[in-house]
Amino acid sequence: MLRSRLVGVSLRNGSRVFTRSPPSTRVYPFQGFQSRGYIEGTNYRDHKLPRKLPEDNELHSQSWRNYIIPTAVLVIAGAGLLIHYNDEKRAIPKGAFLRICSMVDALKLFCLVGYLLHCQILHIGDVRTFLFRSHQSTNSDGSKVNRPAIGGPFRLFDTEKNLVTESNLQGNWTLMYFGYTSSPDVGPEEVKKMAEVIQILESEHNFKITPIFVTIDPQRDSPAQLRAYLGEFDSRIIGLTGPIAAVRQMAQEYRIYFKKVDEEGQDYLVECSHNMYLLDPNMEILRCFGVEYDALQLSNAIMMEMKKASK
Repeated sequence: MLRSRLVGVSLRNGSRVFTRSPPSTRVYPFQGFQSRGYIEGTNYRDHKLPRKLPEDNELHSQSWRNYIIPTAVLVIAGAGLLIHYNDEKRAIPKGAFLRICSMVDALKLFCLVGYLLHCQILHIGDVRTFLFRSHQSTNSDGSKVNRPAIGGPFRLFDTEKNLVTESNLQGNWTLMYFGYTSSPDVGPEEVKKMAEVIQILESEHNFKITPIFVTIDPQRDSPAQLRAYLGEFDSRIIGLTGPIAAVRQMAQEYRIYFKKVDEEGQDYLVECSHNMYLLDPNMEILRCFGVEYDALQLSNAIMMEMKKASK
């Protein structure tokens, strides 16, 4: 009897072994839950996870660089389209148009400042090289000095219809003025000031300088017109004129702004910057003078620049 019971128990246990389902495994959706389950099931509660999550400040420092440049490009492009389609000839009132232009200018300035700050922060380059172009020139003592990249080659004609290039002026100090003979107010005052400067430099400092008058209105300022106009101030002033394309190219090289206004046939005015340049014997610009200088101040400034260059 006992033996039959033992045989029954053995058969029952054997059947359980063959019919028992495999042990269930816990499946976690991702590594975070697996690590948490492992830690909770063991005694390693004080250990840190092997994967390091990024900090908030790292995410912010990476995100702004990815948005500032595309945003600036889109704003500038939109401003350009707005200016193109909303000009004075459209149906927009003049006052509204001016307000729009003011807003667009403010947006462009904001984008420019943002871009410059972006360049400075990322060390792409010196911001000053974005705003100003310069080149190195050599002083008389052989030292290098940075000067504005203004000026360049030109081919114009004087009042005697002789070809004049920059090489003809090399070797002498030059005082160069851009204007036109039909100027009603500023032009004559500047030419008169130039004539007085020539006289002051020669009589008081025994210093000779070559005065050059470059017209920005070659359509009306012929060689004969220039000769008659400049002769009323000082015959030593050399007048230069030429084809419109040649005058425009020289004006661009010397950063001269000019634009016709109130044009009615041959009767018009020309807006211009009225710049007067001092050039050394190498035809490199040392200084630009505005209309605020009188003849005496201009003469003293020229002598100061000449003395500095000769050191």
